[in-house]
Order: sequence, then structure tokens, then C-alpha cells
Amino acid sequence: MVFKTMSIDNAPASSGIYSGNEQAVRTKVEKYLKDAVEDMLEEAQGKLTGHPDQPTLPLLRLRVEYSDEAHMLAPGRFGNNFYDRVANPSDILLFRRKVLDKTKADESDFAAEHMDNLRLIHAQSRCGANSCFLLHSVKTF
Repeated sequence: MVFKTMSIDNAPASSGIYSGNEQAVRTKVEKYLKDAVEDMLEEAQGKLTGHPDQPTLPLLRLRVEYSDEAHMLAPGRFGNNFYDRVANPSDILLFRRKVLDKTKADESDFAAEHMDNLRLIHAQSRCGANSCFLLHSVKTF
């Protein structure tokens, strides 16, 4: 079994997968992934020992991270190119949407003073109408 992970975003610019219409991009992505699977097949051939219990067809899995929907292919259709050379032709490709890295600073666009104001408003709403003096200290947003 050979398992690899690759990101379409890390493909070299010479592969041409970043330009053209959607159909041209998919064709270029398919060629790029076929080349990667061919390399995996060569690696799998190097792992054959000739033992009688060892399967003759290798299991391959290529996890492909993508960020653009145009980079996705139909895994079963892609596997038809290798149906007589691998044991799992319809499961060779596993597409996974690439998650963009977020920092904590990006996640908290809310300023601390606005959070304090919300806490005060919440506290004021929980007490009686004449028993709270918190409303005077609340700043406007």
C-alpha cells in the first residue's frame, strides 16, 4: 500500500493548472494527478517481495487537498485509467477541501470594550428596573 498527500495549491506553475477555463484547468489537474499516481505505482513495484501471499495489484491512496472547486475530479472516473493496474481504482483519489489557517486575532474582531458593554447590558437585563444602575456606565457601540 502506498499512501500520499498532496496539495494542488503547491503544484508548480509550469503545470498550468492556474490558468484557462474550467475544462482546461480540470484537464491539467487530471494530467498532474495521473503523473503522481504513476510515481506511486513505481514506488509500489519497488515494494514487491515476490511472496506468494502478497497481492499482485497494489493499493494506492492519494489524498488531494484543494481550495478551488475547479480542481476536483470524479474519483471513480479518474480510477478508470488504472483499473487493470491497481486493486482499488475507484478509491485512488480522496479529495479534501483545504482549510485556511486562522489565527486567534482574526477570529476575535470584537473589541474587548464591546464585550464589556455586552456583559453590562446582560447584567442590567437580569436585575429589576429600579435596582440597577449599570445602564449609565454602558458606552454606545
